[in-house]
Amino acid sequence: MAFADAEIDKIVKFNPIPTIRTPKVQRQKKKPTISPAEQQQLIEILLSETNGLCYIFIMNTGVRPGESGGMKWKHYSYKHSNVKVRDNYGKITYYNDDFEKIKSTFK
Repeated sequence: MAFADAEIDKIVKFNPIPTIRTPKVQRQKKKPTISPAEQQQLIEILLSETNGLCYIFIMNTGVRPGESGGMKWKHYSYKHSNVKVRDNYGKITYYNDDFEKIKSTFK
């Protein structure tokens, strides 16, 4: 679109983009990372760990680790049996005007 606009505005003499052909790449089907049997074994192991329920929650819902870190009980609806992702927990880095790192915190 930028080249088309530049051609209209007479910034370039012609738009070279329509003549470029990109090769087609055949996409392979994604395979599951672990089988259902392996997933069940992992769940059994995680149930014996201190923070295992958090990882089981992440695995079964697909939320990102930072999103699960920001979860609070108020985000869970007992009435509707659902969880709303409202917050995120992650590293925040602060920089000065010269883009030099000042500090990093987790919020």
